[in-house]
Amino acid sequence: MIKLRDDVIFKNPQSRIRECCEIEVCQGYDDRHSINHKLTQQDINAANELNAMIDRYDNSESKRLLSVSKNISSLLSSIPNTDIYSISNKEWLRLRSKIGKLLTEFLSIKGIGLAKTTKILHLKRPNLIPVLDSFIVKFLLDIDISDEERDSHANIGLQTLDRIREIMIKQRLAFEKLVGQMRDLPIKLTPLRMFDILCWTAEKWDIRRIHSAPYGIPSKSLLSLSKSKKDATFVTQEIGSHDRYVVFEDLERTTCPKMHHTSCFYYKRWLRNRTTTTNWHGPYKSKEKAWQTCKRLALKSGFKPSKHKCVG
Repeated sequence: MIKLRDDVIFKNPQSRIRECCEIEVCQGYDDRHSINHKLTQQDINAANELNAMIDRYDNSESKRLLSVSKNISSLLSSIPNTDIYSISNKEWLRLRSKIGKLLTEFLSIKGIGLAKTTKILHLKRPNLIPVLDSFIVKFLLDIDISDEERDSHANIGLQTLDRIREIMIKQRLAFEKLVGQMRDLPIKLTPLRMFDILCWTAEKWDIRRIHSAPYGIPSKSLLSLSKSKKDATFVTQEIGSHDRYVVFEDLERTTCPKMHHTSCFYYKRWLRNRTTTTNWHGPYKSKEKAWQTCKRLALKSGFKPSKHKCVG
């Protein structure tokens, strides 16, 4: 049994992890660890397999990342791939500071948020740095990272790491047992990645009721939460015959909000595979209402509102 929060307890965590490996992305990402100090295009490509969306809306993001690879390499060289739950408190304070500098280096790059950063860093240090997207941060800290100033995202990442370390230390034996139970997985997962999967799927599948996945729909390991929360219901938006416009929002505030038509390829792709770093507002029946939403989101994010070419 593994307890992540008072209201989220997995009596059979291996069932959840196995189901996640069956229907969510695993191959192409979790089998692409590159435990060294060098940031490469291969690392970026692997992160994109887990919907990092690097270059999707700005095709120069990879170039900007690779342009600071020497700085990243220097910072990575002093950070070992140590299990996060096995580090002493004294050592954690020293290591935490180094991780903070590494996060800050990534987050200083235009277009790169916490989710993109950690999807890369997990590949480089899979025992120490988990994937920290908006679902994980919300689940563990009850923080909507899209509502926070970008300057605070590195600190939010460190707070999330503190929380993860605390939970895993208290349940170290349970996680070590889980590792033994999962040795037959075709792709090896670190204990930290297993923790990450439990939290992420709890937020996505159980709390928000998002049951779409690339290779199926979860059904074997869904939880009955012991208490309800305000954000425990996710309402799927259906496109009606008169709905015409939607507004794209990057939850990490790295690209501008943009108005699209509901027939747009990008919106339809998101409906098939909802990501955790973006959101789409609407659909709206009029351009005017959609544009008002776009301007409101732009004001919050500091970008200028824009219209995709599909709007016309």
